[in-house]
Amino acid sequence: MTETCYVGIDVSKRLLDVAIRPSGEIFQAPNTPEGIQTILQKLQDHPQQLVVLEATGGLEMPLLIALLDHQIPAVQVNPRQVKDFSRAYGRKAKTDVLDAMLLALFAEAMKPEVRPLPDATTRQLNDLVVRRRQVSEMMVQENNRAKISHNPRIKTHIHEVLRFLKEQLHLLEEELADLLEQTPIWKAKREMLLSMPGIGKVTAWTLLTSLPELGTLLV
Repeated sequence: MTETCYVGIDVSKRLLDVAIRPSGEIFQAPNTPEGIQTILQKLQDHPQQLVVLEATGGLEMPLLIALLDHQIPAVQVNPRQVKDFSRAYGRKAKTDVLDAMLLALFAEAMKPEVRPLPDATTRQLNDLVVRRRQVSEMMVQENNRAKISHNPRIKTHIHEVLRFLKEQLHLLEEELADLLEQTPIWKAKREMLLSMPGIGKVTAWTLLTSLPELGTLLV
């Protein structure tokens, strides 16, 4: 019977540090498409594994997508869970290799549930919604700066930035609308949500990306 392996991968901008239990094997690969392929190939020698990655602001997503696309069970966990586990485990030192081993220990002890990633269309929609929110927040910040500035030249510059951001917001909303129009099931879900009192287009976009199962129940 093949022994189950537990894999922890610490993700940084440049590197992927990998630790495997119970063998204790550790190795490193660059955080590049080539490095991800190296990891996929090495993990083929360790069947029945569970891979745990810590959420790192999106740096982990290319690797996570690749793992799941290759039918390798992988899960992204909240850093707070890992921090609490580390405290309970009594680990004080911190290096990338030790972080990877801690994630492998977490996988072995906690066995977090593997959940499928949203499909490519959902991820694209989510990226657009997130970017729209970021642009909206920048507009609020610039408007606040305009209100407190007493320098006419600064105000002029702020209003130029606001015009650019408004154009970007419009382009993002057009891209969102086009994406939904091209995807009949998403269009149907959006129309169902918009038919509900109090739900506008921005809320509908957010619900569809944050709670895709809600759209499934509605259609």
